[in-house]
Amino acid sequence: MAIQMTALTGVSQQDMQGKGNVGRPNPPGVSPEEMQRILDELPREVLAPAISRLATAQNDNNTRLAAKVNELSNSIPKKAEKANVLEKDNVTPYTPRKDYHPATVRHVREQIEAHGLSDQLHISEEERKLGRLAEKISVSAPAGSFTPAPGADFALTADSDVALVLNPPGGAGGRFLSMRGFLSIGPEGSADWGEGIMFADGKKPVLAAGSCYLLEYFYHPKTPEGPAGGWSVRCTRFQ
Repeated sequence: MAIQMTALTGVSQQDMQGKGNVGRPNPPGVSPEEMQRILDELPREVLAPAISRLATAQNDNNTRLAAKVNELSNSIPKKAEKANVLEKDNVTPYTPRKDYHPATVRHVREQIEAHGLSDQLHISEEERKLGRLAEKISVSAPAGSFTPAPGADFALTADSDVALVLNPPGGAGGRFLSMRGFLSIGPEGSADWGEGIMFADGKKPVLAAGSCYLLEYFYHPKTPEGPAGGWSVRCTRFQ
């Protein structure tokens, strides 16, 4: 908040050198008029100009200071009170209570550790109900394979009697298609991915026994940039 102020200067010995009656002979040997001029040298030629410069500089500083005060006064309402902000070097525990409250690194880490995976925090109640429906449905396709129908949501389980293989959905032509479903794997069940499914990071998520997953399939048609269309899947574990 630095303000560039005009420096104030006083009267120096050099300014008064040779001015006034100091150092003149006694009697001075000059006319009354000259003596009057000599006596007026210091106030007229030294002090009055110095006082004028001081007044001009001080007025300039007052103008600059007033402008800065107005600027700060206009900015103050835009500043958040310290008691209502989370500072970047904060070390005090803080728990967000509403949707748009900020969250600390520690709070996020504790939520992740408490839920196993951060994706679990985003499963809606509707999706959880659909996930529970998966517990009542089993798949007994040949060799334990399952191929989703394009555009049709699904729910399935893999128990100890079925080693389930998840195949990509059938052809979708040139259309953008998506579907989702739930996979519930029993404590002794198993499931794995078939060939022909793409994953965002190139790695197939491990499907663990005793878990439930939200599977979201997306079809990407052929484009000039990517001539080979295909299915990708996003897998979210929530139980």
